[in-house]
Amino acid sequence: MAVTKNFLIFSLLNAVLIVLGQNLNTDTLNLSNASKSLLKTKIDFDTKGGTLDFVLNELSFKHDLKFSYAGQQAHGYVVKKQSLKSSTIETVLQSILYGTPFDYVVVGRMVVVVKKKVPPNAIANKTDSSKSTSQNPKTAQNQTHIYNGNHNSVIDALPWSERRRIYKTFKKEWNWSLQISKTRKNSDTTQKPIQEKKTPQKVKPTNFVLATLELDKTFSAFKNNLTGWKKELSYKQRTTVTVFPEIAIGRSFQNLMLSIGLSYKNITTKSTWVEYRRANDEFVNKAADEKYGIISIPLQTTLYQTRKQYFYGAGASVRLNFIQIKKETPDKLNRYYDDKVIGDIYEQKVRKAAISTSIFITAGLLYKDKLIFSGSFEYEPYISPLTTNSVYNLYPQSLSFRLGALFFLR
Repeated sequence: MAVTKNFLIFSLLNAVLIVLGQNLNTDTLNLSNASKSLLKTKIDFDTKGGTLDFVLNELSFKHDLKFSYAGQQAHGYVVKKQSLKSSTIETVLQSILYGTPFDYVVVGRMVVVVKKKVPPNAIANKTDSSKSTSQNPKTAQNQTHIYNGNHNSVIDALPWSERRRIYKTFKKEWNWSLQISKTRKNSDTTQKPIQEKKTPQKVKPTNFVLATLELDKTFSAFKNNLTGWKKELSYKQRTTVTVFPEIAIGRSFQNLMLSIGLSYKNITTKSTWVEYRRANDEFVNKAADEKYGIISIPLQTTLYQTRKQYFYGAGASVRLNFIQIKKETPDKLNRYYDDKVIGDIYEQKVRKAAISTSIFITAGLLYKDKLIFSGSFEYEPYISPLTTNSVYNLYPQSLSFRLGALFFLR
């Protein structure tokens, strides 16, 4: 029984030591791989030279390397001008330290610059690197400069103070390796694959064709040339619009659409008022119908976003409107103006062109990354009058709902 019990205890301890050894080997391998990857990294390094600590700081700043060294010792030695193209970090370090009594040991991600033992009878010339004890870079490449907890010739040849600094660095990097191992184990247990960050791809400019149909509500805004005329005449005006589909072509960038289009619509105004005739001392009801055809060229810009199959955005446009008179009532307020203003002639005209602007919001659905079905609300005021006369200037304004289909020419 005693033998069996001792055997079980021995087997259990042996299993624990095997697991610990496997974890130890894994963490050591992490450190060793990090060091090898660091030394094999290729860089371009140019320096005008200077003290050793200055050159090491320059290398650290330019290529994000971590160094550990005794600053006072390194300050006393000079490094000559270097120009290394597409060289490994291992080659760069050997070239910088060549001709100085310093060597380096890589511990994980850290480069520890150490001072080697110098024989008592050696004379160190701090400003002349030709008398230094460093080896030629070509012969130094055969030595092991990676420390992973095991003894090697480079470490054993160092003074105790330098070895102690390496051991402290190794302890910090060892903790880093343990943290990496824990992170990997946690990701394995949760079975969540590590997803690489997707770099956003630049969207190439794309041409598109846009067709819209609007449900329009137009109303009139007057700029008065005579005060109180609407009240005196009991003037009322109703505007109706017949809208035809609008066609546009454009180009889509990252989140921006620019387009130019062509549209046509008819505007009909029906006006009623009560006119006073002084000669007969009576009031007469008057009415007038006017109809205009408007060809518009809209220049439109839209800022938009897409999320999955949804599309939304906002924008603005400027429209150049060419006006065609289809029906007009000339001199419709001539009698009122002559009674109101003595000695002046009534004038009335329709502009041949007028400018309007609009703002809108839009939303819709994206189908197969090529077709967008959208609806939008748009407000469009004229900034130049449609018609002018001696009594008022007419500025049409509209609030519309648009249905559209946009096709990308990919």
